[in-house]
Amino acid sequence: MEIQILIFLALIIAGAYFTFDSLRARELANRSARHYCAAHGLQFLDGTAALTSISVKRFRGKPILRRTYQFDFTEQGTARRKGIVILHGQTIEHFMIDRDILDS
Repeated sequence: MEIQILIFLALIIAGAYFTFDSLRARELANRSARHYCAAHGLQFLDGTAALTSISVKRFRGKPILRRTYQFDFTEQGTARRKGIVILHGQTIEHFMIDRDILDS
């Protein structure tokens, strides 16, 4: 009976940690997308970046979560464009926007 309680508590703690870590990652993705849009004269649409994928990768021998967030923006309010923020743990690994905007 005691081992079941310990396993249950461990699962609760792991779930709480995952939730907290996910909220921090989402806020980082939102903040970086908002900042990028503001710095380049773009309008950040919908007010949030949405999680599109999550996977586990190895980094220096340890597993770490890799999350991909997608956001929408517009240059002059006419065409909706896509951007992506890829986080490796709590670090921005890659940031991309729709390349059509760069050719203008």
